[in-house]
Amino acid sequence: MKSLQRLSHLAARSLAVLAAASLFAVTHLQAQSVPEFIDYQGRVVDGNGAPLAAATPGNFEMEFRIWDATTGGAVVWAEKQLVTVNNGQFSVRLGEGQGILVGGGGREGAVSDLKSAFNGSSRHLGVTVSIPGQAPGEITPRLTFLSAPFALKAASASSVVQAAGTTSNLTVGSISYTSQSINSNLAVDGNSRTVLVDSAATPVTATLPLSGAQKEILFAKTDSTTNQVVVSPPAGGTINGSTASIRLKVKGESVTLQNIGGNAWWIVNENRDKTPVGTIIAYSSASVPAGYLACDGSQPARATYPELVAVLGTNWGVPGNVNNFRVPDLRGSFLRGRDGGRGLDDARGSRTADFVGAATGDNIGSYQHDEFRSHGHGVNDPGHGHGASVNRTANTYIRYRNFVTGGGGRGYNPDVEDGTSTSGIYENNYSVSISTGFTGISIQGAGGAETRPDNYNVNYCIKY
Repeated sequence: MKSLQRLSHLAARSLAVLAAASLFAVTHLQAQSVPEFIDYQGRVVDGNGAPLAAATPGNFEMEFRIWDATTGGAVVWAEKQLVTVNNGQFSVRLGEGQGILVGGGGREGAVSDLKSAFNGSSRHLGVTVSIPGQAPGEITPRLTFLSAPFALKAASASSVVQAAGTTSNLTVGSISYTSQSINSNLAVDGNSRTVLVDSAATPVTATLPLSGAQKEILFAKTDSTTNQVVVSPPAGGTINGSTASIRLKVKGESVTLQNIGGNAWWIVNENRDKTPVGTIIAYSSASVPAGYLACDGSQPARATYPELVAVLGTNWGVPGNVNNFRVPDLRGSFLRGRDGGRGLDDARGSRTADFVGAATGDNIGSYQHDEFRSHGHGVNDPGHGHGASVNRTANTYIRYRNFVTGGGGRGYNPDVEDGTSTSGIYENNYSVSISTGFTGISIQGAGGAETRPDNYNVNYCIKY
C-alpha cells in the first residue's frame, strides 16, 4: 500500500519510551499481578508524507503482528483493534484487542496472551491499516522491540538456570520444592527439597545423592525417640570436606546442605545442639534432657552412640560385652578436676579404677576413695600431784623382828611372823597414803558416716 508506506521514526521512538514506562508498571505491580499490555503510539503518513486523517479524525481497523524476523519469518502473536487516527497520530494498548488467526496451512491459531510472544530474543512489530477502497498491506519496515517488553516473560519464568562457572544469589524460600518423608535407610534421589525423617522404629541413614548439578536438601528429624538420623555423604563424596556423617539426635534438629560440584556437599544451615559430645552437666531434674544419657554406669551398644564412644574410650571401664561401652557412674559422687601436674592432688598416683579396665593414676575416669588428711591434736595440762595411803587395823599383824637383851648387848632373833607371840616390839599404828589427781582433760569421739561439704542432689548427665 503505497499511500501508507511507513510508520514515522517518531513512532519507533515512542515505542521505546512507552515500553519502558510499561515496564515500570510491571515492576511496581509485581506483588499483585503483572499487566500484560504494551502502550504504543505511532504516526502514519501517505506516500507523499501527508498524515492520514489530516483534517478530521477517523477510525481505522489496524492489525498488529509480532514476528520473529525483520522480514519473512513466522508470526508469534497477532490481534486487531479499531483505532482512532487524528492528523496521522494514534495510540493503542497492545493486548487489549481481538486475537486473530496466525500461521497458515491449517495451523492457524490465536495467541491468547502477549507475554507468550517474547519467548525468543528477536521480536519485531508489523502494522497493517485497512482503508476503504484500498488493498491492505503491512507497513514496512517492521519495528524491532527493545528490551523492555521482554520483561513480561519474567512474570512466568519456568526455571532458574545457573550458568557453569558463575555464581548468583538465590532466595530459597521463594522457590517451591517438593518434600519427602522416610522412615528407613535410603539413598536420597535429590528431587525433594525437604526430607522429613521418622526414626521412631530404628536409626535411619539418609545418603546424599551423587550429583554434578547444584542441589540443596534439608533433612529434619521428626520423631522424639533417641534413635538418631544419620546424614551420610555419597560414595566417594564429602560433607564440609570430610567423609564423616552428620547426626540429628533430637526431634526438630535439622541440617541444610548444598552441592558445590561433583560429590562435594557443604552445610549452609543447621539447627543442632552444638554442646561437645562427652560434656557432663548437672541437671536439676530426675529426668534426662534430650540428647543426653544419665551418668549411671549403664552399658549401651557402641553402635548406637559412636561419637560418645570415641570420646570416652575405655577410661570409664570395659564391659564384658565388646559390643557395649560403659557410661560414667557418678551417682552419689563429687567431681574433681584432674591435677595435671599442679600438685594439689597429693594422692594422684594412687588413684584407682572403679571398674574393670578403667583409668588409674592422674587420668580422666580414675577413682579416689574418701580419706582424712593426717593431723595431730595438742593438750593443755594445768598441772597436778599424786599420793598413796596404806592403813593398819588393830588385828592386822605385820612382819617384825624380836629383839632380846643378853650377853652384854642387844640382839635379835631371826624374823618371825607370829601374831600370837608376846616377845619383841610391836608397831601397832601407822599409815601411808597416795592421793589421786585429775587433769580435767577428756577426748570424745564425734561425727557421722562420711566427710562432706554442704551439698544438694543433682542428676549428672553426659552429652551423646
